[in-house]
Amino acid sequence: MLVDDATAVDSAPPRRPLALAHLAAGARVPNAMTSREAAGPLPPRLTQPWLVPFLVWRENYAYFVDRVCENIRVGLSGSRLSGSTFDWVGVRADLERYLYDTGHSRFRTFYLLSGPRPPSEAPPAHPSAHPLSSSAVPEASPEDEDVGAPDLAEHGGWLAPNYYQPESGRFVSSIHSWVVKTKHHTILVDTCCGNGKNRPGSDRFHMLNTPYLHRLAEAGVRPEDVDYVLCTHLHVDHVGWNTQLLDGRWVPTFPNARYVMSKTERDYWDPSLNPALKAGHAEIFTDSVLPVIASGQAMVVDMTDQIGDGLLIAPAPGHAPGHIMLRLLSGGQEGIFIGDVMHHPIQVYRPEWSSAFDYDPRQGEKSRRAMLAHCADGNVQVFPAHFGRPHTGFVRRQGNGFRFEFIEANR
Repeated sequence: MLVDDATAVDSAPPRRPLALAHLAAGARVPNAMTSREAAGPLPPRLTQPWLVPFLVWRENYAYFVDRVCENIRVGLSGSRLSGSTFDWVGVRADLERYLYDTGHSRFRTFYLLSGPRPPSEAPPAHPSAHPLSSSAVPEASPEDEDVGAPDLAEHGGWLAPNYYQPESGRFVSSIHSWVVKTKHHTILVDTCCGNGKNRPGSDRFHMLNTPYLHRLAEAGVRPEDVDYVLCTHLHVDHVGWNTQLLDGRWVPTFPNARYVMSKTERDYWDPSLNPALKAGHAEIFTDSVLPVIASGQAMVVDMTDQIGDGLLIAPAPGHAPGHIMLRLLSGGQEGIFIGDVMHHPIQVYRPEWSSAFDYDPRQGEKSRRAMLAHCADGNVQVFPAHFGRPHTGFVRRQGNGFRFEFIEANR
């Protein structure tokens, strides 16, 4: 069963909508955001290095700027170019000003950014082999801006309208929980965003008031019925309903449940164990994770574990340091709840594409490919956390890659 917290696309179109054709093939438009209407040249400081192409799915430009700089640093490590030679303050200031001036201060879709390749750098034999690539986004020649058209024709039939809105140039994303009922247990997989949570950096998550518990009741589940809450990872849109505000205190929403999370994930997001954690991330842990630890309801597991008959924990790091999946085995069949191993069904076809949310894009790609192969070879039904309707399906092999076969979920 599926429980929605929100299914949303931006209500206002961007000033310069992106072209999916360019996006799909990773076309490199020199010195500009990937768009049919170029947003204008990038400041000189941003055109000197080859900015590693990567995917961004984010509504908050400040977060985007952080990820740009982080991806550059990661990409330059191990290469002949030294990050210490960069004017990071200048790069950040230029990029923030560029986004602000061109109207890209708020967005919730994929962007591709790249600059010219340094002359001494030889072209890569394969996209994933390039020494600067932190997310292995496929490339095209700079002069071939229409190279993405075949990809658009190939995927256009199933992308719109459930996964892509051509009129606005935006992908559709869903935020939802899954309810699993076995003979002995009721399991809730991920708990969306929560109500009344202070998330000033993102309107999508800030001070919400959604009928999540009412929708859960419509699915036949009361909070006290839940035996396990499986947190695939501890990001803002996966732990929000772990807690609710009662009498001025954040308390566990599901009083009888064990909240399952990996030790690696718990340790990374705990500000008492990770002093470098940013204040916004610390607040998420404090209001949505710490209360279930304090109540004694946290079940901290290794990356591989078992929480019941036919309920297996499987590791899938990359998107988050301790990201896990839930495998449900029953009657010779298997379903797998993958969290954010994939954010969008286009990644079935292009598993090398990564979200800017990913903690370790390369490891995320490895986890994604391993999951896709496992599901395709074992006829495993996939239950993602962010696919639009229909939200579930099967992975099938197609040539050297994969395709997705959508099926309607029981609601």
